[in-house]
Amino acid sequence: MDQARILLVEDDPVLRENLSEMLSSEDFMVRCAADGKSALAIAGDLLPDIIICDVMMPEMDGFTMASELALEPQTAVIPIIFLTAKSSMQDIRAGLDLGAVDYLPKPCPTDKLLTVVRMRLSQRRSLEGHLMRHWREKGAVLPAVPHNLAVPLRQVLGFAGVLAQHH
Repeated sequence: MDQARILLVEDDPVLRENLSEMLSSEDFMVRCAADGKSALAIAGDLLPDIIICDVMMPEMDGFTMASELALEPQTAVIPIIFLTAKSSMQDIRAGLDLGAVDYLPKPCPTDKLLTVVRMRLSQRRSLEGHLMRHWREKGAVLPAVPHNLAVPLRQVLGFAGVLAQHH
């Protein structure tokens, strides 16, 4: 199994370093950003499996970053876990409305964070496996399609499989 890629977005350098070391020690590949603006550039290149993000940050806050990620098809599907001191019900609702898969208040015990990260990564892998099976099943209909349509359809299905595999 490939090493899961995590983008950690945290403006506090001490917390960012501690979380990065903890996640790396659990065999995750971790990239860090100090604000949402930097994270957008990294997310587009890295296409992480999951993003752990603070909300209150300079340059661009976590909510704005999540909104920007949702605008691009390749980053819109990346699960986001907000890890933040902003823990009012209104803040939590706002984060979840932006598509976050979890919203954890600081301070968060490391075992709880790891449990949530592993659970969300497992769900993502399960969904990706389901999508791959679905694409393979679609390929089974090719014999019933006329040849002049089957050739381009086979190319599209092959390309979709490559995209799903690399995403």
